[in-house]
Amino acid sequence: MTKQFAAEGEGLLYLDFAAVRFSDPEERLSQLALWVIEAERGRHPYGLRLPTAEIAPSHGESHFHRCLRTLALFK
Repeated sequence: MTKQFAAEGEGLLYLDFAAVRFSDPEERLSQLALWVIEAERGRHPYGLRLPTAEIAPSHGESHFHRCLRTLALFK
């Protein structure tokens, strides 16, 4: 597995829809969800970028659920 994401500045991790190499949007969303889970498990601050939304880097239960909810509702 290769992680594809956008890192900006020192310590800022953005999980970016545009950086995922899958062409199918559902596969991209699945990959992003996996990375959200992995980043949260590792207690790494992470942000999320979708074509319609951006969530600033953070971590914790509410941030985790907000990111997963945003992915689930993406159209």
